[in-house]
Amino acid sequence: MTGFFSVSMKSLFPACSKPITLLLLSGCIVLSLHVSAAQPSGGESPLLAEALELDVVVVTATRDSVRAGDVPYSISVVDRQTVERSGETALFQVLSKQVPGLFVTERSVAGYGISTGASGGLSIRGMGASSSRVLMLIDGHPQFMGLFGHPVADAYMAQDVERVEVVRGPASVLYGSGAMGGAVNMITRKLNQDGMHSRFTAMAGSYNTQKLRAQNEIRKGRFSSFLSLSHDRSEGHRDRLDYRNTAGMAKLGYALSDFWTVTADASLSGFVSEYPGPVMAPVEDSRGDIMRLTSSLTARNDFGHTGGAATLFYNYGDHEIQDGHAPGAPDQPLYRSTDDMFGVNIYQWYRFRTGTTVTLGLDGRHYGGSARKGGNVFADDRQAEEYAAYSQVRQSLFGALTLEAGLRVERSSRFGTEVIPQGGAVYRLTENHTIRASVSKGYRSPNIRELYMFPPANDQLQPESMLNYEAGMSHRLFQGKLTAQWGLFYSEGDNLIQTVTPPVVVRPQNLNVGQFRHKGVEASLRWTPVDDALFTAGYSYLWMERPMGFTPRHQLSLGGSYALGAFRLDADFQFIGDLYTEAVPSATPLRETYGVLDARLGYRPRRNLEIFVKGDNLLDGRYETMSGFPMPGITGLFGVTLDL
Repeated sequence: MTGFFSVSMKSLFPACSKPITLLLLSGCIVLSLHVSAAQPSGGESPLLAEALELDVVVVTATRDSVRAGDVPYSISVVDRQTVERSGETALFQVLSKQVPGLFVTERSVAGYGISTGASGGLSIRGMGASSSRVLMLIDGHPQFMGLFGHPVADAYMAQDVERVEVVRGPASVLYGSGAMGGAVNMITRKLNQDGMHSRFTAMAGSYNTQKLRAQNEIRKGRFSSFLSLSHDRSEGHRDRLDYRNTAGMAKLGYALSDFWTVTADASLSGFVSEYPGPVMAPVEDSRGDIMRLTSSLTARNDFGHTGGAATLFYNYGDHEIQDGHAPGAPDQPLYRSTDDMFGVNIYQWYRFRTGTTVTLGLDGRHYGGSARKGGNVFADDRQAEEYAAYSQVRQSLFGALTLEAGLRVERSSRFGTEVIPQGGAVYRLTENHTIRASVSKGYRSPNIRELYMFPPANDQLQPESMLNYEAGMSHRLFQGKLTAQWGLFYSEGDNLIQTVTPPVVVRPQNLNVGQFRHKGVEASLRWTPVDDALFTAGYSYLWMERPMGFTPRHQLSLGGSYALGAFRLDADFQFIGDLYTEAVPSATPLRETYGVLDARLGYRPRRNLEIFVKGDNLLDGRYETMSGFPMPGITGLFGVTLDL
């Protein structure tokens, strides 16, 4: 257990770190846990309320509000209480434990970094990780770097989330290029009734890690607001792995009438991260200084039988990166880049009395940027545009069958017109058992980096595409105390883009390497045996004809939550099997198999005060999610949360 708590933690309770570790570990073994919970509703248990997940209303897969059990596509929902109880501050860390088939690379106790050696690669069913095949959204509008085409993991704070909806599989009909592997929609917070709520959290722990949080929510009449501020810092478990991040968000809303609401929001994040290089080839003087800004203005309407929204959004990034060098080698020139993206999303849905719902939408985005390193110009105001129109029709028949079909026509300034269809069906066998099936097309245009930047660039690349077929069932048993979902999927695609290296080619080059096939199984289960206990399980198996980097074959999560008086124990165990730890697996790829146990023990001496301790990797496992970047052993945080 060496290194469980850093100097800052030991100064808080020097004689207690080992007993607390043992308490958490024994509790986890007995209860086998991780968890989620929802706010109480009437006299219903908060854990039972969340377990009724088939009745959760979702918007990401359809644009209008639909019960999750009536959606023909695979979708996972991570709610606000689950995020809060996880004890995590970075949103991606929460998702990797909650969503079957979703995996995120890591390299440290805090912070993902950017550029060479960065972690935070997000993949779903093998799509993504080292590229941009999963689209990140905030309140339905896209988030990615204008030059590199992927999101920046350190810019998304868990405390800003009301809930997260994850579409597992292509979401290109509604969201276009970049959603080929799926979409992650971060829906930001709001109060649902008049009042004010403030929360303050402070944490300290291993490797001089410190995390501070402050947030405030107000709703008064037609006005609403949400403000948040956070600061993270850590010295990391390796030399030259320091990390600092300060982020804030402001969201204001005003109801113009009973039918129209206007909201405006802005998020600003600034972080500095160091890069030590892989353990087999360490580097010196490598760091990134990053600033990311996102903002949007939305007018939303809801008349009951029809509703929709119009959103203007803008994203901006400013990066200064000092590439490292081998010990004794000369310094590298400073890399500088700026990127931006602005666009519009407009959609409107209408429900007819015949059980038909029609959604029509238009969207467009313009993105690009500039980049240089010393005298080398990699991108000189490179720009691209994408515009699209789409429609989606959902028809309910006989009270048990729902049919859905969608079509998108997208125009790219670089690649012309692409037609993207999808369709699916849900049949309710009984009130508690449903069956679903769907087929959908995914599509991704090469990003500016792949086309024009750095030596592997290739301006002859063609867009990737794939067809995804899936079927599954959902079950609710024992008055909703047990819910289960499972499904099968098969994906086949063409024009997969990978960086091919010698001796296959003379120099490293981005190429369309041809066809690929993925197939697999996903399953999840929630069980509430008593009001104060919840157990969860999730499993995914993925077979790939052409191995993709940073993708596990087996992914198993076990968890739960148990409350006893003023105490609550939350924990989760995750098993990862046959994880490819290279960007492009070689003929003899490097693989990792490991298990990680995390837990959080909280105590509430008063209703508005919680004292907690959180431990990660309590089994002290040695593992890597990226080759050359070993993760730390046992780590811990001590924290206090105050609600006002």
